[in-house]
Amino acid sequence: MQVSDAIMNRRSIRKFTKKETPEDILKEILEAGIWAPSGSNAQPWRCILVRNSIDKIKMFSPGLFGDPSVLIVICSDRAKAEDEQGRGLGIDPVVFIDIGAAAQNMMLQACELGLGSCPVRSFNQKALQALLDLPDDIVPELILALGYPDEKPQAPPRRSLEDTVCYERCGR
Repeated sequence: MQVSDAIMNRRSIRKFTKKETPEDILKEILEAGIWAPSGSNAQPWRCILVRNSIDKIKMFSPGLFGDPSVLIVICSDRAKAEDEQGRGLGIDPVVFIDIGAAAQNMMLQACELGLGSCPVRSFNQKALQALLDLPDDIVPELILALGYPDEKPQAPPRRSLEDTVCYERCGR
C-alpha cells in the first residue's frame, strides 16, 4: 500500500469483528508511532497497550464505541517533555502535536495492515490514569481503538484546496 492510499482509505472505525489482533501486528503499529517526529526529538510519549480492561475504560469514555480488540493509550510524559522541550519552563504545547503525529503514524500503519482504528479523546483522564496505575507525570491524552473492521464507512466530504490553502498571503 502506498502512503497516499493509507491516507485516503483510513477511516474512523467504530465497529470491529471479534478477531484478535496478533502481537507482531501490534508491534509494527507501535513501532510506526516511535518513528513519528517530535520537537527536539524528545519523544515525550508513553503507550499503554490494553486488552483486558477495555470494558472498564468504556465506563468513563463516552467516545469509545464498539468492541475493539485492543486499545493503545497514548500518554504525555510530562517530566520528559518539560526537561527536553520546555527546558524547565513548564509543559510546551508541542507535546500534543508530537502525540498527534505518533497517533497518525500508528493509524496509517494499522490501515496498511488491514486494521481499523479510531482516535478517542472523550474520556476521564484522572479515571484512566488511576485505572492504569500511572504516575502523576504520565498523563493519558488519546486512546486509539484498534481491531479488524466490521464496517466500511464512506469517506466524508473534504473541503477543496481552494477553500483551505492560501499562497504567500491570505487576504481578507
